[in-house]
Amino acid sequence: MRLITTFLLLAGITACSHDSREPEMQPASGNIESMRVVDGNATVTIDRNGVPLAEAPESTSAAAKQSADTLRDGILAIVDSRCEAEMKCGNIGVSRKFETLADCQQQNSDNVRSRFENDQCRSKFDRQVLEKCLSALGDDACNAPTDPLERIETCRSSAICTG
Repeated sequence: MRLITTFLLLAGITACSHDSREPEMQPASGNIESMRVVDGNATVTIDRNGVPLAEAPESTSAAAKQSADTLRDGILAIVDSRCEAEMKCGNIGVSRKFETLADCQQQNSDNVRSRFENDQCRSKFDRQVLEKCLSALGDDACNAPTDPLERIETCRSSAICTG
């Protein structure tokens, strides 16, 4: 009887010690410079060196170079914001929407570049509208069914590229 009680006690301890929580989200690659969690919300600073962008076109004008730099910075800011949102929503990690932070950056970079790398945006990129877009992206609900760059009016290229 004592042997059976000991066996059941050990079996119960083993069963109770099983950790049923999901594994902590860890990107397999990509660099996170810093991450801060306040009231359950994560603030992430992402190293943007891995974000692929087209080189700025060769130009003789300083104004054109500045416009290209502004566009590049804007694209990087949108990619950062999208990947920060995906991280806050738990969508980066093994068996998730994005396996790694680098995957998130790559896919979002491709999407953002296809929308904003055009002549109109190179010459008329509006930083004030971009700031409104970034704020809206930060407040966007997790796992919304449509692309926020289409759904959020201030994030559309037609709004940002009119400055």
